[in-house]
Amino acid sequence: MNSTNASVITLANGCPPSLPTTLSRTLKSLAYIVIMLTSIFGNLLIVTIIYKIKRMRIPFNFFILNMAVADLLITVIFMPRMLTRILYGFDWQIPGMIGLVLCKLLPFLHEVFICVVVASMICIALERVFSLRFPTRRIITQRLSYFMILGSWLLALALRSPMLYALRLQEENGVAICFLLFETEALQRAYPAIVLAVFYVSPLTIIIVLYSVFLASFKRQVSPGRGARNCFAPGSTTRARACSIKALRATDFRRELERHRSRSILRVLLSVVVGFACCWVVYFVNPVLYHSYPVQACKLSFLQYLLAHVNSALTPCLYFAFNENFQSGLKLVISQSIRGRGSIRKTMVVTEADGSQRNNKLSVVDDSEFASDHKHPKRHRQYIDSDVYTNGFCPQPS
Repeated sequence: MNSTNASVITLANGCPPSLPTTLSRTLKSLAYIVIMLTSIFGNLLIVTIIYKIKRMRIPFNFFILNMAVADLLITVIFMPRMLTRILYGFDWQIPGMIGLVLCKLLPFLHEVFICVVVASMICIALERVFSLRFPTRRIITQRLSYFMILGSWLLALALRSPMLYALRLQEENGVAICFLLFETEALQRAYPAIVLAVFYVSPLTIIIVLYSVFLASFKRQVSPGRGARNCFAPGSTTRARACSIKALRATDFRRELERHRSRSILRVLLSVVVGFACCWVVYFVNPVLYHSYPVQACKLSFLQYLLAHVNSALTPCLYFAFNENFQSGLKLVISQSIRGRGSIRKTMVVTEADGSQRNNKLSVVDDSEFASDHKHPKRHRQYIDSDVYTNGFCPQPS
């Protein structure tokens, strides 16, 4: 192998071979084990909640599900490779044809999953904008969300397909190394910059623009009637106050419902986007810096992957920390697992025809009961639980 190819191998793998201390390898391995366990547990919970609870199966949550699946695949398929890098360095442990296939597939799939996560965040931003601007219509339907999710995977596979050609497995001095090698030196240098622009800077710019439109639309919306304002007034929560839907006009209630939902959801979405931007910035920028600052880039080699993979564990934690729907869904799933189906009870307020209200207990045998309240026009039922409001299952006034 000539000197040019040797330098390319060093470039592709971040740093020349080094022998970290036993303590360093132990701490790095423990860090990755914690990240992997947190990511697997958290993302599996997201998938389970959306799968088991019927009222959670809406386009917005489907995009979150898509992102959770991608994060889960990053954890299961690629992170074990990081453990072998910590313990054995860049030496590719599997030789021969199987080793070559894995050399091409593992890094390729890793990048595909990253693209799917980015595409899911863009889809979520689009869904939020359309939901706020058209509160009485559903622009992104459940069927359309399926096509958008399928499109995110197909687009990711297409955009990252050049990696399948460029990834090589080569042995030198008894060490097999998997590396990325393009035809020319110019393309080799340009590729990290292209990746940074296409898969990091451009998507974040699109997301920022969409959320800017969202915030502008949110501020311009006309305030609804007094009844709706009282329902969602600052200082009162939907868990503490039960509103009579009968007194509200349907359009005003829908609009304020969407405003309340958008306000609460926006906080968690912005935290997810900021978390992604902070965790993945080193991953995308460091390969670009390597050509000019190789020593500094080498020092960031491990941090480059560690921070990026922290994001897979961080995202589900943010949803459970800030999103009431997933908090309620988690409690429901845990209760069903511990007590068995049919033993969960939720408090609801039933507004009678004369305007009086009384508390009632609802035994939950199937979650479809929550979604079917609109079939009872003579009794306007209102759940104290805010997740029913925020998912749009409040019955409409007759």
